[in-house]
Amino acid sequence: MEFQLISVEEREVRVRRPTASESTGEFVLNWSFDLDLIFPRENTLVIRLESSMLVTAPEGHPNIADFATDFRFHISSKLSGVSSLESNKKLFNHVATLLGVSLGTVRGLVLARTAAIFGPGVIMPVVHPSEMLRQQLPTLLQKEAQRNVKAESGEVA
Repeated sequence: MEFQLISVEEREVRVRRPTASESTGEFVLNWSFDLDLIFPRENTLVIRLESSMLVTAPEGHPNIADFATDFRFHISSKLSGVSSLESNKKLFNHVATLLGVSLGTVRGLVLARTAAIFGPGVIMPVVHPSEMLRQQLPTLLQKEAQRNVKAESGEVA
């Protein structure tokens, strides 16, 4: 099985300066990630990564930064969707590798996009792609099922 990166699309990049109440000298950043795997057509996989950076502060503070990036890959063989990852360990490992490449790229984009505001010290944490994929698999299956229901009913996903 061969994979080829076709495109990287930054769908959203939003960075703001911390408010005075959020930045009293040093502050702690927390990260959240949302993953989606989309198979828009045969031989194509889109890894959609959404990451948010927030300051540890009282609730109600908006995120410091939001990034949404799509990675579109061409795949040499047919895939039947997210459900095929459950039963095919080799495919799971291949997709986890692509996720690792995607996470590394997002890490570089975050560094580049936040350096002017925060300096060079903001680094996205290392995330284990296989573990992230394994933990997200139930949610990914739900998202795929919802897209399938919409497609069957004629709704645009």
